[in-house]
Amino acid sequence: VQANSKQGALEITPERIAIMLEQAEAFSDSEHYPFYIEVLTAWDEGDFSNAVYAHNYVWTNKDGDIGEAYALSDDDQEAAFVEANFRDVDM
Repeated sequence: VQANSKQGALEITPERIAIMLEQAEAFSDSEHYPFYIEVLTAWDEGDFSNAVYAHNYVWTNKDGDIGEAYALSDDDQEAAFVEANFRDVDM
């Protein structure tokens, strides 16, 4: 997502999505359970169109004060972010 400030990042991989879905299921009595299942199910199906909503939902619930998302990254922005943050360019 696009934000004026970013702090840390985890690459969203199929394996990570599967782990998060499994963890969400363990908290089915949580008030946030429907949100996590909806978001992660879409991601599991390759649909990340809800990423701004998901980011800001979590950001708000964690009392975020910097880094609110305002737009989805386009393919080029996403590729550059992944390359800069998750790939070893010296390999």
